[in-house]
Amino acid sequence: MKIRNQVLSFIREHSLIQNGDRVLVACSGGSDSMALLHFLHEERNSLHIDVSAVHVNHMLRGEESEEDCRFVERFCSERLIPFYGRAIPIPDLLAVEKGNLQAICRRERYNYFEEVMIEGEFNVLALAHHADDQLETVLMNIVRGTALNRSPGMQISRDISNRKLIRPFMGITKMDILRYIDEQGLAFREDSSNLKDNYTRNRFRHHILPLIKEENENASHSAVKWAERQNEDERFMNELAEMEFNKAAKPDGKGGITLDTVQFSRIPPALQRRTVLLLLNYLYDQSQIGNQLIEAVWNQCKSADGNAELYLPDGTKLIRRYQTVHLERHPEEQQKTEALHFPIDTWIDAGNGIRLKWTRTDSGEDEHPSMERWFFNLHPDEQPLCVRARKEGDRIQLPKLSSPKRVSRVFIDAKVSIEQREQLPLIVSAKDEVLAIPTFRYGNRFSSVCKGNESYILFVADQF
Repeated sequence: MKIRNQVLSFIREHSLIQNGDRVLVACSGGSDSMALLHFLHEERNSLHIDVSAVHVNHMLRGEESEEDCRFVERFCSERLIPFYGRAIPIPDLLAVEKGNLQAICRRERYNYFEEVMIEGEFNVLALAHHADDQLETVLMNIVRGTALNRSPGMQISRDISNRKLIRPFMGITKMDILRYIDEQGLAFREDSSNLKDNYTRNRFRHHILPLIKEENENASHSAVKWAERQNEDERFMNELAEMEFNKAAKPDGKGGITLDTVQFSRIPPALQRRTVLLLLNYLYDQSQIGNQLIEAVWNQCKSADGNAELYLPDGTKLIRRYQTVHLERHPEEQQKTEALHFPIDTWIDAGNGIRLKWTRTDSGEDEHPSMERWFFNLHPDEQPLCVRARKEGDRIQLPKLSSPKRVSRVFIDAKVSIEQREQLPLIVSAKDEVLAIPTFRYGNRFSSVCKGNESYILFVADQF
């Protein structure tokens, strides 16, 4: 009963849930998420909300992963909780992208969450992070040095694509959750990977948190309060920095940006680094920006003596000319796809190792069955098609979205590197409307399954 009151009080204090909210609970099958799903389902009438569950099978642990999914689905079926689930081949994606496993899992997981929220008209996504998770996150960010560039911990709530992400359990600890599990007689699945020290979070959880809690058993609650205040301060400071940034910086319309160093020198020192961070955010993803890069650019922005040139990651060049600092894409490093005509019934090399061809569905042509293919319709005034690199202002109408989304935002949300963004080709209509980004995202008129009313078919291959 005490835990129930704690969570409900925390929800009210932070205005996490409103009457009529449609809440989607991310549920892995572990103790934390099972407790959250059960809690919100039990309190759905008192909170006046609808509750559903979503589960992602990352396909990393074979049968164990599949049983996790079946377990959550059975739990939902027994309680008539609407369930959404998908298996995502993370090992295959990892083999192709050669990226960070955790980053790829998170990207694909959140992409699916967004898809389900749109499909089911959910306005709230609930995650089961608790106070101990917050303490781990704060400590890891301090040790890594990333706490210098952003808020040190997870936010209790934040906006995601015009919807809301909440963490209702942030006011309680893992011990509280296990006590709730025991009181309610709930079953859960234990992820075997959580027992290993392969991941940084596990090492902090197994070896560092116990030592801290020996010194102060309330350390996790203190971390939640401290991180919340830091987040509030950070938001305010960033608002001030953005005002200064808008005075001192100006985009050049070609993907670069220019900073007035005289105006920059008038910015209070406490805001200068944040202003530099905004400058770098214009060109990089957050994950690419480290302390060394910030310091290097900051030193150039502070100086007004002579000329200087600095080569930055991903083909970016900083040029300082007395009272201005200009950041631009380094021409020698760029490998953009040149615009080219895309005639029907003709294979073309679209760049980045991608080959494309489109033809009428009634042509009777039978390409290799394993080749990627998409069915679509096209108005006569949208022809001829063209393939080109992205440019500022490009938007694409993705399935299930009410309005076109900026291509740059699509890339950022999917954590696509700057280099990859410049190389991926776009298929555009005669009206210069972006229809598809082959191998990556396809507009709302494309379907991987022939529904019988499409006039054209697009073939995508990485070799002849």
